[in-house]
Amino acid sequence: MHLGVHPCFIGAFADWSDGTRIVLDERYADLTRTLDSWNPAGVRARVGAWHIPLADLLNATLAAGLRLERTTETGSGGIPNLFAFAAVKGRR
Repeated sequence: MHLGVHPCFIGAFADWSDGTRIVLDERYADLTRTLDSWNPAGVRARVGAWHIPLADLLNATLAAGLRLERTTETGSGGIPNLFAFAAVKGRR
């Protein structure tokens, strides 16, 4: 089971400062640790974070021998800020 911030819409590459839209930039593919954040009072700005693109997260799950059973995303305003999935050990 994984539940975390949505890797497509939460990160230093995602500017949420305009309440009506999110602006994404090329840093989506940046895998290095960063303190960059649109919110200077947020956790990422204070302790940093590593971004994992959605494909990398799901591929790592599959590479570990797990099988995805379900995915879900949720958030207010039509843009998800949370992503979750359930995975089980694959059958041999």
